[in-house]
Amino acid sequence: ALDVRGNWQTLDALTATGSVAQGQTQLALRGQGNTVTKDFQAAVSGQLDAASVQPFLPSGDVINGLVALTTNAPLNLTLDMRGNWRTLDALTATGSLAQGRTQLALQAQGNAGTKDFHGAISGDIDVASMRPFLTDSNAADGFAILTTSEPLVLTLAAQGNWATLAGL
Repeated sequence: ALDVRGNWQTLDALTATGSVAQGQTQLALRGQGNTVTKDFQAAVSGQLDAASVQPFLPSGDVINGLVALTTNAPLNLTLDMRGNWRTLDALTATGSLAQGRTQLALQAQGNAGTKDFHGAISGDIDVASMRPFLTDSNAADGFAILTTSEPLVLTLAAQGNWATLAGL
């Protein structure tokens, strides 16, 4: 479902809301854009099941890594993106990802022209809720012997160039 609103003559304040459902994926979509300034804001929230969206994802190293993730339940996702679709030089994204006791905050900024980025992930990782991500890897064996009474705390910052990953 999609609802688009705005002024047909000026096209200076377009808004769109909608939803997407495929298998266990249930996402709400919201966006605003200005065709004069080319500034935009878009938001996605809901449950994301990697298996149900896999056929719709383009190929690529990052996408292939995400597709390899296996979960027993959909991930709870919120994501807010902002930028200018003409220049794509100051894209920002903030959001969160949750499954079980794992709660992660996400923040990133990038430049589509130079492909430079920096981002941060912080929050709590529950070892039990991470096991489904590792079902097809040797790391699963290591997590099988690791037990904790509280989630592990994670703080990660990265910067580099997503085209070459040089200097990451």
